[in-house]
Amino acid sequence: MRLSYHNMEIDISLNGLLEVEALEWHEALNQHGMIKIRFLAEEERIEDILFRLEGAAEITISEKSADGTSRRTFCGRSSNIWGRKE
Repeated sequence: MRLSYHNMEIDISLNGLLEVEALEWHEALNQHGMIKIRFLAEEERIEDILFRLEGAAEITISEKSADGTSRRTFCGRSSNIWGRKE
């Protein structure tokens, strides 16, 4: 599933996501980069997302420039997926 957030395209292997509400990016010297993404999901798909049998979700983030080109800035897998009902 592909979602947009500001000037980024987020490609994630989860179905039922509606939009990205927030994104935090953490990088440190000699450490793997880490992101935290807050999604809004379809209510009937939440259990499928939280209790995935396929394992970790693949995540790729590409940044779009003003001239229309795209550059991959993050590629990784989910380690924790949790949810709450609001």
